[in-house]
Amino acid sequence: MRTFKQRLASRKNGKLSHGPVTAQGKAISCMNAVKYGALARDVVLPSIGESAAEYAKFKRNMRASFAPRDAMEKMIVSQIIDDRWRWARLQGAQGQMCEAALERDPSVGLEILMSKAFDGLRRYETMLDRRIFRNLHTLILRERTQERIK
Repeated sequence: MRTFKQRLASRKNGKLSHGPVTAQGKAISCMNAVKYGALARDVVLPSIGESAAEYAKFKRNMRASFAPRDAMEKMIVSQIIDDRWRWARLQGAQGQMCEAALERDPSVGLEILMSKAFDGLRRYETMLDRRIFRNLHTLILRERTQERIK
């Protein structure tokens, strides 16, 4: 059983920090668990140097090339765009990981490609690839169905 002094000390410690209070502190701490950003709630991650303006430009260009015709196609195209942005982020992370490892030890070579961290990146990349191609396939099927109806 805890002593009276221990209970008082616990209460005193409990009154100390319970996390960030300011909006800026909360914005920073919400990114603590982000490792690669492949599953991040937000598509654009300014905390790792991504630009909302760059994303908007990318989205505009991709939408123009897909030219979705209805709400369903817009939703599918939006998913493709978001996943493609995240995929590019993973490519950048892989490059940075290789560069950092090679700077530390130029002889690592294959060891980098076989590392757990690199394996995690590859897994996310494969997941995004599959989602992108599944959505592209869905768009193609919708297009073929629309052509048959006409």
